[in-house]
Amino acid sequence: MKKTIVILMLALLFSCTNKMDSVKNDKLVIAGKIENNQSQSLQIISNEFLKSNSYNVKINNDGTFQTSIPIFHYHDLNLIFDNQFLLLLNKPADSVYIHILNSDSVVFSGDNSKTNSDLLLLNKKYATLYQGAQFWQKDERFKPFEFLQFVDDFNSSSDSLLVHYANQINASPDAIKWIQTKLKYKTSDELFEYGRHNMKDIPDGYYAFLDEYRFVENDDAKFCSEYFSDFANNYFSYQLSSNDNYQNIMGLFQQGKSIEAACIYLDFISNKKNNLITEINAALMLFLSIENYTAQTDSLFQKYNSIFTEEPLKKQLKLSIEEKLLANFKTLEELSKKEEIGEIFKKISLENKNKVLYLDFWGTWCGACINEFPNSTKLHDELKDNNIEFVYLCEPTDSATWINAVQKYNLSGTNILLNKQQKIIIQSIFNIVGIPRYMIVNKNGEIIDENADRPSSSRIKNELIKISEQ
Repeated sequence: MKKTIVILMLALLFSCTNKMDSVKNDKLVIAGKIENNQSQSLQIISNEFLKSNSYNVKINNDGTFQTSIPIFHYHDLNLIFDNQFLLLLNKPADSVYIHILNSDSVVFSGDNSKTNSDLLLLNKKYATLYQGAQFWQKDERFKPFEFLQFVDDFNSSSDSLLVHYANQINASPDAIKWIQTKLKYKTSDELFEYGRHNMKDIPDGYYAFLDEYRFVENDDAKFCSEYFSDFANNYFSYQLSSNDNYQNIMGLFQQGKSIEAACIYLDFISNKKNNLITEINAALMLFLSIENYTAQTDSLFQKYNSIFTEEPLKKQLKLSIEEKLLANFKTLEELSKKEEIGEIFKKISLENKNKVLYLDFWGTWCGACINEFPNSTKLHDELKDNNIEFVYLCEPTDSATWINAVQKYNLSGTNILLNKQQKIIIQSIFNIVGIPRYMIVNKNGEIIDENADRPSSSRIKNELIKISEQ
């Protein structure tokens, strides 16, 4: 029953002709090198409208790293390593290379390198201004209208200083717009927070600042997603709090009646002016409604899908739902029950009982995949007595090309050629955004590492031996 409803939901909301057709995203390619690196991985946070997506990226022994991630529109991302944060602003299908010399020296190349270099400097300047303002003491220092005036003065002076500095470094227009947008929405968050902390003492007119600035109708806000999404949530919560249905909605949520609460909330949203803020909050509600999934949920999608006009948001909503509904497939047994790919994993499981599996997702066109095959062959030979099976899953191609490649590169083990549908489903389940991709399955059929080291890694041999001895 759940499977049928899931398919219906996605078809109704996104008009897909194929019931499990993947969201077609342009990938952002991020590569680089960290000098004097002390970490094994870094984290990339993609600040999309609906939610922030986190990706862990392994750092090689020489400090290099590379990944590709799906993004849906031109927006900000954060790269985090060694407790340091690096801001990126990129579009779908961009490629960026980052050479991190030290905490104060970063060299960008590739797409949008000028803007990213400028943002590195502007964001540091902003951080100095913001820390100097001591916003964390606002409750003790200001009465409501005093704080409004303080924020207004801070925005005005900081904007002038940032623009002056931007002109000195000849910053790109996008870098200037982004830092100005961050300034506006970050301080709006401070105003909302002050209002929540001092709710009983907030006078009429405090929230008039929402009408005085172009907060809602602001196209520049779209690429400052982290701060705009926070504002969108705060703004709608404020509007909803003055609505007669607010307590009713909160009560239903507390009782676990998420579907009933969602209907009231979405009715309220659908009667508001249709803009990006409306769509973000509607998307959040639809996504949250699947947490307590019931047969009524598909009716929400039928009734409210007309709210969505922003294509990037629609794409992210679809992908988020797919990931949520497919997130439980973490064993071969569970995967063997899945349509389209079930027979593949059932065969792998039956033919390799009580074995450790090293899965290799590759393509005949993939140079990086092919470069690993000599290492894979060597590793296979060294582990032949350790009850470890190598499983090669090839992306769709014609069978002759696949067979020739298997023979040419001496791929000993289990070889499987995926069709297009199987590839799409596997990509969705494991969030595969680039190949080669390696995984490890223990003797119990549990996928214990969905992003394992490559055959060329100095660690992988001992890791596989250790797992085989457990």
